[in-house]
Amino acid sequence: RLIEVAERDTTSIFNFDNVETSRPDEISGLTIDIEDGETPHQFGDVLRFRVTQIEVPGEGRNQFYTSSFSRSNRGNGAMQYLNLKPETTMPQDTWIILFVSPTEFQIEGKNNGVLAKNGTPIYGTVGKPFEHSEYGLSLLITQGPDAFVVGDRFLFETSKVGTIQATTSYLGTVTCLRSEDTLPPDIQLTVGNQQHFTSGTAVDDAPLIQATLTDARGIDYITRPIQLALGRFGEFETIPETEYKLTQHPGSTQVVLTYNSLELEPREYQLRLTASDLDGNTGEDEITFQIHSALQLVEPLNYPNPFTRDTTVTCELTRPAKSLTVKIYTLTGRLIRQLETEAPAGFIQLKWDGKNDHGNEVANGVYYGKIIVKSLDDEDDQTHILKMMKLK
Repeated sequence: RLIEVAERDTTSIFNFDNVETSRPDEISGLTIDIEDGETPHQFGDVLRFRVTQIEVPGEGRNQFYTSSFSRSNRGNGAMQYLNLKPETTMPQDTWIILFVSPTEFQIEGKNNGVLAKNGTPIYGTVGKPFEHSEYGLSLLITQGPDAFVVGDRFLFETSKVGTIQATTSYLGTVTCLRSEDTLPPDIQLTVGNQQHFTSGTAVDDAPLIQATLTDARGIDYITRPIQLALGRFGEFETIPETEYKLTQHPGSTQVVLTYNSLELEPREYQLRLTASDLDGNTGEDEITFQIHSALQLVEPLNYPNPFTRDTTVTCELTRPAKSLTVKIYTLTGRLIRQLETEAPAGFIQLKWDGKNDHGNEVANGVYYGKIIVKSLDDEDDQTHILKMMKLK
């Protein structure tokens, strides 16, 4: 498992205590003071610096300076592959691939030391396959536009992770990644043609059921099918996959489910949807909705009330109706405005902008709003009067 090397918050101090010598191979007086920051150093961290030699003019001695402090890789090559044979005896450990020259590297384990043969360290070369027959380890590192330098490194771990089997028609390099995602998909269920559906709302007797499923890693509806179930009193019946439609745009991690329900009997229903993401995290959402046998106008009101510029008339219909009309009257009974909208079952809202039919803003005062609901059979018409006050 290849691990990206992350920078850590540390403080590193390098000092040459006024080193002076006439022989460059006899450098003494080097002191290094390394202090941990918020995150301590870990195996595989590298601190790199450069030593510069400057000859002091006329004195026949050399002065040395430290500079170019760096903790990150400078080369930008890539690990093309890293394989272990199934029967490997390589210990479980954290390993560092450390460059000792621009083209050579060695491998060292945190607990097992440098990979060696007969006590001699084994070196790999950039661009050539590296193999360690005793452990069954093989890898290849290739060079990018910028050459590696001494101190560049890669980290990987050897651990028991089980067996993965897959079939693919793609010929080429396949990478297996381990995800740390533990969040299930976000599921939003709605019933009926409503913009503001809430659980328990009344809908028509053949409602449109929709669900929006979102996950950063993507929804898995191939190996773990989405389950949509309808029930009562906790007893659910799963709706066959052939009955609903799934839509996903290319490159999107969002899936939309659409199900045109058959005609249902008047009663309360429960709706449950279960889905998983590509990492196997499973999420579930459950709502209820009502189907009524008779048309009723429920909880009519307007808000805000009093209002300064505009107000919104809201109500709920237990069944679909032919139309919904709101007529605005003055205290003397003069009709000044008429508003109309469609009347599906469920929550309905209709905004009055505080103006009359001529587009003029009405004066401050009290007004009456008459809600008229025309039923489909012209037998169960519903009406209600609202008292509304405009104040500035």
